[in-house]
Amino acid sequence: MTIETYLSDVFALDKLRIARETQIADLRDKLEYVGKSTCGVVNRSLYKTDRVGDLTAKLLDTIKDYESDLDRLVDVKNQIKSMIDDIEDVRYQLILTERYINLRSWDEIADMTNYNIDYVIYRLHPDAIKKIKEVKEYK
Repeated sequence: MTIETYLSDVFALDKLRIARETQIADLRDKLEYVGKSTCGVVNRSLYKTDRVGDLTAKLLDTIKDYESDLDRLVDVKNQIKSMIDDIEDVRYQLILTERYINLRSWDEIADMTNYNIDYVIYRLHPDAIKKIKEVKEYK
């Protein structure tokens, strides 16, 4: 795996975290709806289903997956932070931190640093990636 791929994985992990949060919210909404609609209703069907219990189990499984995904995201960010901290140039540290730790867009980074966006993307960022590769070789 290249450094670039490893760094970009943080975005995929963050999107996965957001997707899990959406799943959790949806399951909670369904659980609330089912709980209200079945309150006091006697189920006389041949099939004994526990919709509240099933939804609760799914919710708990999804929360467990979310916590696991969040742990992975935090671990990756900590590893990236460790690599960034070994770079001496603070401009590179700032760009890499804002991009891969704080997950900011290139526009936001350009505004923050008062550099032209093209300069940030095509000059500073590649130079910062080279520095990470150099630092990683020495370790």
